[in-house]
Amino acid sequence: MLHAAGFQGTPLALSVLGTSESIPNISAQQLKEWQEDHYRPVRMVLSAVGGGVSNVSSLADKYFGDLSNEYPRKVPQVDGTRFTGSEYRYRNDNVPHMYAAFAVEGVGYAHKDALALQIANQFIVLGQWDVTHATSRTAASRLVQKIGHDHGVHNLQHFNINYKDTGLFGIYFVADAHDLNDTSGIMKSVAHEWKHLASAATEEEVAMAKNQFRTNLYQNLETNTQKAGFNAKELLYTGNLRQLSELEAQIQKVDAGAVREAISRHVYDRDLAAVGVGRTEAFPNYALTRAGMSWWRM
Repeated sequence: MLHAAGFQGTPLALSVLGTSESIPNISAQQLKEWQEDHYRPVRMVLSAVGGGVSNVSSLADKYFGDLSNEYPRKVPQVDGTRFTGSEYRYRNDNVPHMYAAFAVEGVGYAHKDALALQIANQFIVLGQWDVTHATSRTAASRLVQKIGHDHGVHNLQHFNINYKDTGLFGIYFVADAHDLNDTSGIMKSVAHEWKHLASAATEEEVAMAKNQFRTNLYQNLETNTQKAGFNAKELLYTGNLRQLSELEAQIQKVDAGAVREAISRHVYDRDLAAVGVGRTEAFPNYALTRAGMSWWRM
């Protein structure tokens, strides 16, 4: 729903799962034509990691050599993306909680601020938090310290999604939502943390976020399958392949100033996409949430 609201009118608003109306009408011929239109060598990457990689070229010729870049039908159209600040609510009081997501437009995978925003993303929550962690005022995250004990929050997760040309930077949470003061207080605290990152992030805070980012990054590259997927994504999105040593050097260069500048450019005083599902009667007011994205100073 967040994608449908934030990227309305563009392909990113559509679910890859289809709809209940479209799925029964898909035919075998349509699937065959879709495969022929999209699986062309110019759109594909063959990534291999581990032993025996010297045979990859010959295997590629053997199994994919008959493919060509000629399209039997029209060339697939690549439509642009557009982010729209907006709100979507789906109220269903039979759902026990309110499920909410708020996000600003992020950056593409190869953008110069992508790494700084990924590190800033770690700073907000330091991963994922929920009530089973048995921490609130003693949590490592300042945001959790503020809202984890008296706002009816059950789950909290900050996210930073990078596509090729755009992205989403925001927060997802689950709350009781019995009171508008509680839900508004959650978003006031989130906006305050974003504004803190834009104006007052310290080297100590960024160093802690960088260590958390390293942990998550390298845990997701432990297997050959994960590393092959990472390499393929790098090539598809950037046309280049960063060695891990190069990536580590880039992480080391990110300091508090880089984080503050990235947040100021892409998060501070930016329009939001806001989505609520479930018990949304106490969903935070969009106008007040948007107004809280900046500070008025004399």
